[in-house]
Formats: sequence, structure tokens, C-alpha cells
Amino acid sequence: MKNEKVKKEKIKKEKNKKEKIKNENKDERNIFQKLGYKIKNYCLKDTTRTVILVLIIIALYFLVNWGVRKIDLAQIDLTKDKLYTLTDTSKNVLKNLSHDTDVYVWGYTEDSSLIDLLKQYHSQNDKINYTVVTKDENPDLVEEYYLEEDYPVIIVKSDLKTNYVYQEDTYTYDASYNYVDITEQKLTNSILDVNTEEKTKVYFLEGKSNYSINGGVSYLSTALQDELYEVSSVNLLSTGAVPEDCDILAIMSLSSDLTESEANAIMEYINKGGNLLIAKDIRVTDFIDFTNFQKVLDLYGVSMPNKYVAETNDNTVAGSYGYVQSDVASDNEITRLIYNANAAPLLYYPGVIEIAGSEELATLKVTSNKLLYSSDEAVAINVENKEEENGQFTTGVSLEKIVSDGVTSKMVIFSTAVSFSDAMDTDIGLNIPMVQYPANYNTILNSFAYLGSKGELYSIRKSSSVTQYMPTETQDRTVRIIITVIPIIIIGSGFIVWFNRRKKA
Repeated sequence: MKNEKVKKEKIKKEKNKKEKIKNENKDERNIFQKLGYKIKNYCLKDTTRTVILVLIIIALYFLVNWGVRKIDLAQIDLTKDKLYTLTDTSKNVLKNLSHDTDVYVWGYTEDSSLIDLLKQYHSQNDKINYTVVTKDENPDLVEEYYLEEDYPVIIVKSDLKTNYVYQEDTYTYDASYNYVDITEQKLTNSILDVNTEEKTKVYFLEGKSNYSINGGVSYLSTALQDELYEVSSVNLLSTGAVPEDCDILAIMSLSSDLTESEANAIMEYINKGGNLLIAKDIRVTDFIDFTNFQKVLDLYGVSMPNKYVAETNDNTVAGSYGYVQSDVASDNEITRLIYNANAAPLLYYPGVIEIAGSEELATLKVTSNKLLYSSDEAVAINVENKEEENGQFTTGVSLEKIVSDGVTSKMVIFSTAVSFSDAMDTDIGLNIPMVQYPANYNTILNSFAYLGSKGELYSIRKSSSVTQYMPTETQDRTVRIIITVIPIIIIGSGFIVWFNRRKKA
């Protein structure tokens, strides 16, 4: 009996609680109904008051818009890959700028995505300020920078130097000719450049290679300069030593072996903590022994036999025999973002890189990390005797060598140079230089960034591409008419309905 009594009391309480909530909701509805009735009774039955109410609503609309513009908020980026949002890398590297930086924008409107991006730059660091230049408001700037109609340009200026970023510099195309926006990459690099007194210096070895910064790796040279490297050539036979200001020595394949003096100069550079990037093609028509070059590689415990890698897996063969879609390491600073983008470098006749065992590497004080490699179904073919070997083969590797207390030398080595060169192959639909193939471009530039201790500055390169749609003049005019006329029709219809109802009343 006691339990039944408790149960009844509990049910009664729940019922009272629901009744109370119901009454409260009813009271709230009554309040809104009364308010709505008052507005309708007071305003909508009187023409003057109705007009005043409409004018107040319109005024509030314009006031809110004016307030938002005054606050100068950046737009919300709803794109899947955040194409119009500053990357964390840009935010981090711009925090500690030491110089006031002015960005002058010519040929862009206030509502362009570029201006929205500049607002984000300013919000990250108030040393960065922008001005949308017009003839009427900034005639002095128009005259100073020789600005011309129909030639949009972004001028980035500090007290150290001035950079120009033209509209055609802010985009590129991927291998499928999709439009790729690189505005942030260009702007961040330009802002850093005008705030930097010294650049990372890269020297390409000349006199021993068919690749030079004037032809063969000219696109790579230009890309490096765009990313704030100072690029030069060096002939070790003439200089006798690697320049003291060299941060990275690049050896893009060899047409003949190093002389003993050249090898000694490079080894001395390594022992001082110098960094190297090496890309070497295999020898197909001759079989020269690169004895002195091997002495340099021995310091890191690697060798490059004259064997090329061929794939038997259809998923990794690209276009025609000799081209390979390489696998990339998922956990390496150089290839991590490439792996995440599900991209694969396109390698042409890559060779084999052999790495010494763990004991020998420990003796040499070297650590190695695989970057590029073949599938397990690949075949390594000896160019001289045509002998074949099955398995997985390394085609790119990064190495670090402790040369003395607190001093480390880094090297990145690839078993193909042509894959990062100006070479084109229209027979397989490759109508751009191989270095500009997106995954190749990022692999080689990321390697230089790693060697130059730039961190992951390269992550500001937007990986997403979009097919750009440009409406015709007729389509553009039609859309403008629709977005103008339809609101007018809706407003007009509202007044007609209201007027007819008033007449009936």
C-alpha cells in the first residue's frame, strides 16, 4: 500500500510539472500574440505608420551593413579546403615581423577575395597594412609606381625593399589544367622577403652537368627565387672550394666524375656542416665509374649503382614504360603533405639508392629517412648486364650526419634529376616541364626548405585546385538582371496585396 501511495504521488507531481510547463509556454505565446496584435493594430492599419515602419526596417538594414563594414571583418571561409583562409604557417611566420609593411593594391575592388585575405594578414600583425589604390584618392602612388589601367598589381613595401606581385603570379594550373590559387603563397613570401635582410643561398654545381640554371633547371631556379632563395652557380675547378656563404650545394646529375680536388672541396664543405641536394640520373649509354663522387656519398653511407627501377604493377606505371608513380613516406617532413594530398611524384627512369646497414650508419653518425620508394612488385634492372632483382627500392632519401659537437650536415638525394628538370614529354600528355608536375614541384621545393631549415613554410602552398568558371557577358548580364528585378517584384507584389486588402477593408 505504501509503495502504491508513493507511486501515485510521483505521477501527480509529474502531471503538475507538465501542466506548469504547458501554461508557461501558453503564456509566452500569448505575450507574442499580444505583441503581434499591437504592432498590427497600431502600425499596419495606418498608412503613415506602415510607411514609417518600413523605413525603420530599411534604415536598420543599412545601419547593420554599415556597422559590419566599419568593423572591417574578414569573411567566413566556407570552402572545403579553406582556400581563402590564412594557413597556420603564414600566421606563425608573420607574428614576429620587425618592419612596418605596406601593401598597395591596384586594379582590385574592395569586395575581392584578395582584400579579404589582406584583412586577415592585418589581424595577425598590425605592422601589415593595406591600401586599395585609386586615381582619385592616391594620385601620388599611381605616379610613384607607374600604375596603369588594366594591369592589376600588388606592391609589398618595407623600409628594406619593395616587391611586385602581378595578377598572373597569383595563380597557376595543375597537370589537369585546373586553376590553382597561390595568392597566399606569393603574399606571405613577399612580406617575408621585404622583412629579410639575408636569403638562403643555393649554389648549383656547374661544369660537370648538363643541367644549369640557364637551361635544364631554369624553372627550378625561378621557383627557388620565388620562395626567397638566392640562386647562383659555382665551378669548383675555378674556385677550389665551396663558397663560404653557401647554405645548400645542389648537384643535378653528373656528365663526368668529380676530380679529386672537387670531391675534397665538397667533403670539406660537408665537414663544416654544409648541406647538399643531389639528384642523379642513371647512365644508359655508358657506364662511367664515379669514383670520386662515391667518396662524397660514402660520408653518408649511400651508393647509387647503375640500375633503374621498373614497375610491374599497373597502378604505379604512368603513361609509358620508364615513368613511375612513386610512393611517398607518410611521416617525413618533406613528403607528409604530399602523402596527405594523395599525390605521387612522376619519376622518369629512377635509379636505385642503396643505404648502408644500421651499424655502419651509426659509425658514420648518420640517420636516414626514406622519402620515395617503389612498390613491392618493382624490378631493378642492371643497365650493363640486364640482370634483374625483384622487391621494393628506395628512390629518394634524406640523411643527417653529425660532423662535430653541435654541427650537423644534411643531404637529400634522389635517383633521378630529369624528373625535376625543364624536360617535357608531350607523347604522354605532359605538356609542362616535369618539375612543374605538382607532386614533383612540391617534393623538390620541400627538400630545399628542409635543407634550408625553413620548417614547413611550404605548407602555405594550397594543394586544392578548382576548375575556374568564367561566365560570358550575356550570362553575367542575365544574372545581374535577375538579382535586381526579382527583389523589386517581390516588394511590389507585397504593396499590391496590402493595398487590395486595405481597399476591401
